[in-house]
Amino acid sequence: SREEELLDTLAILNDKQPGRKALGAMLVQLDRPQLEVHRSRLTAMARRIDDPSLAAFATAGLIASSGSADEVWQQAHQGSGPSPSVVLASLDHISDPALRASLKPAVIASLPQVRQPQERMTGRYLRVELPGQGTLTLPEVEVFSGNENVARSGQASQSTEAHGGTADLAIDGDTNGIYSAGTSSHTIESQADTWWEVDLGQQVPVDSIRIWNRTEPPYGQRLDQFRLRLLDEDRDEIWSVGNLPAPKRSTEILVPSGQAKNDALSALATLSKVAGDQEAVAQLIPFTEASNDPGIRFAAINAINQIPTEHWKADHGHLELKVVPMEAVRGKMIYDVRRFTVKAGQPVRIVLQNNDLMEHNLLVVKPGALREVGSGGDAMSTLADGREREFVPDSANILHVMGLTAPGESKALEFIAPEKPGKYPYVCTVPGHWRIMNGVMTVVR
Repeated sequence: SREEELLDTLAILNDKQPGRKALGAMLVQLDRPQLEVHRSRLTAMARRIDDPSLAAFATAGLIASSGSADEVWQQAHQGSGPSPSVVLASLDHISDPALRASLKPAVIASLPQVRQPQERMTGRYLRVELPGQGTLTLPEVEVFSGNENVARSGQASQSTEAHGGTADLAIDGDTNGIYSAGTSSHTIESQADTWWEVDLGQQVPVDSIRIWNRTEPPYGQRLDQFRLRLLDEDRDEIWSVGNLPAPKRSTEILVPSGQAKNDALSALATLSKVAGDQEAVAQLIPFTEASNDPGIRFAAINAINQIPTEHWKADHGHLELKVVPMEAVRGKMIYDVRRFTVKAGQPVRIVLQNNDLMEHNLLVVKPGALREVGSGGDAMSTLADGREREFVPDSANILHVMGLTAPGESKALEFIAPEKPGKYPYVCTVPGHWRIMNGVMTVVR
C-alpha cells in the first residue's frame, strides 16, 4: 500500500538525505484510519533508540492516529512505547494545535521532576552481547560518566579473537567503521553467545553508552539484536537492555538515571510549544534562577529564548541569549571571530564550526591568562595522554572548555558570562596553536 511504501522509505533514509522531513510530514497528515492500520509498526519505529529522528516521526504518527497524546504518553511512562523525550520531540512534527495542547498537562506535571536529584547508576563492567550465534565487531564503545568517556582507561576482553581484532581496539578512541582501518575488535565468526566487555577498573557512575558500528554493508547488520549489560564489582547485573537494532553508524543508549534527566530537560524545552507564551515564561523563570545545574539552567534559558520577547517581563532582559557563530578557518589556524562583547551575567552560546583540516578546541580563560594557559597546552605535546585530555592543561585560570572538535564537525559551548567586566581571552590550546588562534570576549555592564 501507499502507506507501507511511505514507512519503508522513511526508515531507509537518514537525516542527511533529502526527502526524509517531507515524508515525515506526509506521514502525520494521513487520515486517522490510515494510520491506525499501521499502529504496531509505528510503535516499533517509535522505539528505535538508534534513530531518534525516525522515532519522533513515528511517535507523531501514533499521536495523530489516536487524536490525542494521552495514550502515547501513558505508554511512554509504562515502558511500552517511545521514551517521554521522544514523545516531546515529536511535537515538532505536529501542526494541529489541539494535539499539541493535549500534552500540556503531562509536560507541566513533569516539571517538578527536573528539580529532583537523580540517583546515578554505577557499575564496573559493561558487556555487549549477541544472543545465539553471531559475529561481534565493534569499532568503538564509549561509556560516559558525565562528559568523560571512562571506557578509554578501561581493560577490554572478548569471547574470542579473529583477524587481528583485539578487544582493546574497541576502546582506542577511533570510531572508523571500516574494518581494514585496523581499529575494530573482532570475534570468530558465527560463534554461540558472543560477547565483548570493558572493565572500568572500579565502580563509577554511568550516564550513557555509545556503540559504534561497522559501515560496510552487510557487515553492520551483524550487530542486530545486540544486548547491553551493566554489572557491579561482584558481577551482579545492575541494568540491561536487549533486542537493540544495529545502528547505521552509532547509537547512544541512556541508562535509566540519564534517561530520567533527559526526559526532564525535554519537558523544559517543550513547554513553550504546548502552553501559552506568558504561562510558559512564568513556569520557566524559576528554573533559570534557582537551579545549580548548568544543564537545567540552560534548558530553561534556551526555551525562554524561543518565546517572543514581548511576552517577557521588564526584568527578564538578562536572560537574552548571546549566540556567537564562529568558524575555524580552513588552512589558516584562526577563529574567524577575533572579538565579541557580552553583558555581565548574560547567557552565551559559542557555536564553533571547524572548517580546518585539523582538530581544534576552545577555552575561555581569565583576563591576563592567555600566555600561561596557551603554554600549558604546548607542554602537553610530550604527554602520552595529552590528546586524551583534549590538550586542556591544569589551570585555575580556565573558566570554560569546549573539547576537541574534529574537521568538519560543529560543537557548542554554553556558559554564563562573568559578573566582573573585563577582557576574557578565548584560545585553542592544541600544541602550537595558541599564539595565533585566540580572541577576546569583552564583558561590560
